[in-house]
Amino acid sequence: MVPHNGGTDQIAGFDPATDVLDLRSLLSEANVNLNGDVPALSHYLSIAGQGANVCVNFDPTGQGAGSTIAVLQGLANVVTGPGQLVAQGAIRIA
Repeated sequence: MVPHNGGTDQIAGFDPATDVLDLRSLLSEANVNLNGDVPALSHYLSIAGQGANVCVNFDPTGQGAGSTIAVLQGLANVVTGPGQLVAQGAIRIA
């Protein structure tokens, strides 16, 4: 499990089948309570390919833009969006 500590985390070797991005403290600090509404996560979290990497972006306002909180190195062809990571259990939000 990888807790977010602020800034941009560079994560090498992340495997969505076995690893977890723990975003609970990040959401809590931003006063974001999804109340189990996983589809609403896409208002706050987005995934963007950048070369061979995937950037995980967070917007505490829920407008969908935000800033990069993590770079998953080498996963551009593996990770397609936050819904995929949730479905795989690779994101912890509650």
